Amino acid sequence: MTPYGIVYKDAVPALNEGAEIWRKYLNVIGKKYYILAYLLISVSITAVNSIILYFREDKEMHIPITVIITLMEIISLYFLFTSVSKRSAKNIFLTTNSGKGLKQAVIRESDMEFSTPYSKSNYFYEEIDRVVEGIFSLNIYVEEGNLPVCISKNLVEKGEIDIFISLLKEKMKDRYIYERKQGVR
Repeated sequence: MTPYGIVYKDAVPALNEGAEIWRKYLNVIGKKYYILAYLLISVSITAVNSIILYFREDKEMHIPITVIITLMEIISLYFLFTSVSKRSAKNIFLTTNSGKGLKQAVIRESDMEFSTPYSKSNYFYEEIDRVVEGIFSLNIYVEEGNLPVCISKNLVEKGEIDIFISLLKEKMKDRYIYERKQGVR
C-alpha cells in the first residue's frame, strides 16, 4: 500500500465536537459512582434542610417546605454537576488539542503517523482503540483514557479527507464508529 496523508489545521467546530465526543466516551467516574455520590449529597441536603426547618415556629409546614427546598437544591446540583463536567472536559480537550500550525496524518500499511511542527508519533493499528467520526471531526483514540487525536474535516490543506476516511475504515473495520449528532457545541 502506498502511504496516504493529509495536512490539516484545527477548526473550532471540529474541536468542540471532538470534546463532546471525548466527554461522552470518557468514563473517569463510572455511572454507579456518580449516582451514589449524587444520592449521598441528596440525603445530606435533605437532612440539613430537615434540621434547619424543624426549629421553625410553624410545624405543620415543616414537611412540605423541606420537600420543596430539597427538590430545588437537588435539581440545581444536578445541573451544576453536568455543566461543570462538560466545561472542564471541553477546556482540557481544547487546551491540549488546539494548535495554530499545520498538522499531518499519514496512513501506512501497518501504522499511522501523526505529526505537528513540534512532535511526531507512530501507532500501529492494533494500538488504536477506536476511531469516531463526527460531522466536523475525526477522532482517533490511541489509548483508553487519553485524549484522542482530533482531525478537522473542514480545514484540510493537502489531500482528500474522503480518501483518508475510506482507507482508515478499511484498516479499522469494526472499531470505526459514526457519531452523527446535530447541535454539538
